[in-house]
Amino acid sequence: MLGSKPVCSSVSQPVYLAEQVRSGERLVAADLGIEMYSLMESAGGAAFRQVQQFWPEATRILVCCGGGNNGGDGYIVATLAHEAGIDVTVWSTSDPERLKGDAEKACRRWRDTGGEIGTPQQVLPEVDLVVDAIFGIGLDRPVEGLIRDLICAINESGRPVLAVDLPSGLHADTGSVLGVAVKAAVTVSFIALKAGLLTGKGREHCGTVIYEDLGIGDAFETAFSPDMFVLTDFTMSPRQRAAHKGDFGRLLCIGGNKG
Repeated sequence: MLGSKPVCSSVSQPVYLAEQVRSGERLVAADLGIEMYSLMESAGGAAFRQVQQFWPEATRILVCCGGGNNGGDGYIVATLAHEAGIDVTVWSTSDPERLKGDAEKACRRWRDTGGEIGTPQQVLPEVDLVVDAIFGIGLDRPVEGLIRDLICAINESGRPVLAVDLPSGLHADTGSVLGVAVKAAVTVSFIALKAGLLTGKGREHCGTVIYEDLGIGDAFETAFSPDMFVLTDFTMSPRQRAAHKGDFGRLLCIGGNKG
C-alpha cells in the first residue's frame, strides 16, 4: 500500500542525500522483488493522485518531460490524465527517440494512447496546470539554453505547477537554485525526503511537499541511515509581552566542523 502524507505530519522525519536515494532505491527494490519500471508507474500514479487532489477541476494540463527517469514519471502522469479524460499536452526537452530503459517504456505507453510529443515553445498553451518532470535529483550544473527558457516561461505564466520529485533547477542536496528553478505549488517526493526540499531555497520553490514512499519507504529507512532529520512538532508556552530571553534559561550549542 502506498503511503501519502504532507511533510510535517510527525515529530521528526528522516532526510536523505540524493546519492543515497539514487543508489538505495534500486537495491531496496531488488531486495523486495520490485521492478524499477513498476516503481516508475507507482511514482507517476502517485503524482497524478496529487493532480486530482489539488486540482480536481483541471481539464487541460501541460506535462513537461526531460530525458531521464523523471521524464518517464511525467509520461506516466500524462497517460493517466489522458485516460481520465483530461486534455493533455506533452512537451519534451530532449529527443524522445533517444530515451532508454524505463523512460523509453513509459514514453511508448504514452504514444500507444495516441499521445503526441511536442517541443517547448516560448508561450505556454492555455492550461489549468503544469506538471514539471524535467529534471530529477541528479542535476548538478546550471540550467541553460532551451530548458532555462522553458523554466522561465513556466514561472512567468502564472499557472500552478506540480513538481515531480523535485522542482527542476533545484539542487537536491543543498536547495540552491542552479541558475533558474521551477516554482511549484506542490511537490511530490518519492521514496525518501531529499535535503534540498527543506534547505536553501527549497521551501520557496517546493510549495506544499507531499511524501510518497511508493511502498518501499519503510524498507529504505531500515536499510539506510538518514543524513539528517527534520523536526516538525514544537509546542511553546505563551510568553509575557515584557519577558526577557534570560527568563527562559540558557542554551548551549555545540557544533563541530572545519572553519
